[in-house]
Amino acid sequence: MIKHDLKNWIYTNDLEGLLFFAQRLNEALFDFSPDRYKAPTLFTISSCLELLRTASSVKNGVFPLKTLETVFEEFKSIYNKDIIAQELVGVDAKNYFLEITESNLEKFITGIELLIMKMPPREYLNLLKEKLKEAIVSCKRKREIEDYSLKYISILTHLGYTQDFLYRKTCDFFFKKNMINNVNNIDEFYSLFDLKVKRYNIYLKISRLFRPLEEMCKGFKISIVEDEELSSKLKLTPQDEILIKVEQIELYDPYGAQIYVDRLLNKINNLFTFYYHKQRLSWSAEAVVKEMDSKDEGFHIKKRVTSMQKGIDYYPQAAAKLLGKMLMEINLKKDSFFRINRGIDFHGTSIENNIPENQLIQNWIALETLIINNNEDSKINLILKGLIPVLNYLYIKQLFSNLSSDIQRLRDAKVDEIVNKVPEGESYIDKVVALCVLKSNLSIAQELLKVLSASPLLRYRIYDLNLSLSNSDCIYKYLKEHEKRVEWHIRRIYRTRNLITHSGKVPKFIESLVESSHSYLDKFINIMITLSAEEKQIYTIQQGIQEIQIRNRIHTNYLKNNPNTECDSSNFKLLLWGGF
Repeated sequence: MIKHDLKNWIYTNDLEGLLFFAQRLNEALFDFSPDRYKAPTLFTISSCLELLRTASSVKNGVFPLKTLETVFEEFKSIYNKDIIAQELVGVDAKNYFLEITESNLEKFITGIELLIMKMPPREYLNLLKEKLKEAIVSCKRKREIEDYSLKYISILTHLGYTQDFLYRKTCDFFFKKNMINNVNNIDEFYSLFDLKVKRYNIYLKISRLFRPLEEMCKGFKISIVEDEELSSKLKLTPQDEILIKVEQIELYDPYGAQIYVDRLLNKINNLFTFYYHKQRLSWSAEAVVKEMDSKDEGFHIKKRVTSMQKGIDYYPQAAAKLLGKMLMEINLKKDSFFRINRGIDFHGTSIENNIPENQLIQNWIALETLIINNNEDSKINLILKGLIPVLNYLYIKQLFSNLSSDIQRLRDAKVDEIVNKVPEGESYIDKVVALCVLKSNLSIAQELLKVLSASPLLRYRIYDLNLSLSNSDCIYKYLKEHEKRVEWHIRRIYRTRNLITHSGKVPKFIESLVESSHSYLDKFINIMITLSAEEKQIYTIQQGIQEIQIRNRIHTNYLKNNPNTECDSSNFKLLLWGGF
């Protein structure tokens, strides 16, 4: 969570809902936010489309019937929580669902097609904006605002806007360029995304190797141009580079135009190197984008953060220290060390590549290399058995770690003074946990919430974690729901990997899958290194997987054996993460 400057806000209590929306939207769109805070990969419409694609693939013999059942289960879960979709459908959606069997697959597909037609994306967006504004005006319906905010991102990206554009517009509108003094400012914000296609010309520098390709590329509306001002802005080196222009790109936003051009040049590059193997084209990640129907000078886009560059990172000095510690202390048998080494190699290849579908395939190969070492079950089942326990392990602790970091990022002495009043725990994070979940710290929590009046998102997160994780039953349910979401997502990554490999098709949400698969890969490798290098508990990857499975089982059994048990100073770590 970024600390926001509210100097352009004339803040009153009536604007609490709007500020919460702005902060939550900004957090979900920020490249380096934890994946837990970002918009889900799918919402109801995109989930329904995935269901239709999967049913068609099953019909064509690409996937087994069991795959469709899993996708259908996820769709029903998403749909049942979506009031907007339910209002658009207008009747019980069960009327369109048939039992999934080989014999009625055609009718099942027809039912899903009928359901999709009842949820036109633009109508969904309009109804969503109405309900979101109602929740914002009320100020108090934070869960609804959060839910609608994430759906707002999902529907806009589904329609064709890029995350980069949404993030820039959110930052500019709420925290940089506009005076915010009325809840009706939300209508001005909505108007920024008018769903009108713009025409763009994009300028960037490319290696001189492109020059003999110019004639062939005219069909792609690419030409070499001379422009001293743009050449200077892009820092063109004349002896090595030339300036090119790609014309008449019709999309919703300039970042989308840049992505389009990057993919187009990659395609041309691959075709070229099929015939010329010695050297590849290279081009700048920066570009100047000009809207054709505008008199503006143009928009200078710096290097985009790729999907593999998002997520937790370290400064070079800290990274070097961690690397040295790992190399000195890791103690794995030869086969497991080799697999860790190869997994890291694939991870490196994925980072160097800038094509999302290639990144996803490399990440999946890395996971298979690390986890699969026998043929006792299908590949996907072996991945699920090895990966889900790792992702569930310390999941709750990571949530509190994120919250603790967000609170410390305020750099507010008064806030730190209040947190340090908590008697439980020696570390800052332990005190934050105890403050959130222990009734005995209620007065301290209330004192903190008063100080955080200008940060309704932080206030909500403290309240939400208290509501979700204050007793054993809630914690057990929370972990099981997370486990199910992770299973669905891993299966989606696997299906997408197969789709790319066997048909070359790439879904719209590919970048989200790359982020997730990268996060999963990092967490798996880090836990194996921790178990070997720091805890000295394992010599093989399979021992590591089994150790984590056992720890999860111990935690789950403790929760089940202590039903309806509230967190207190003696048990809160056991209840929340098994005490590990």
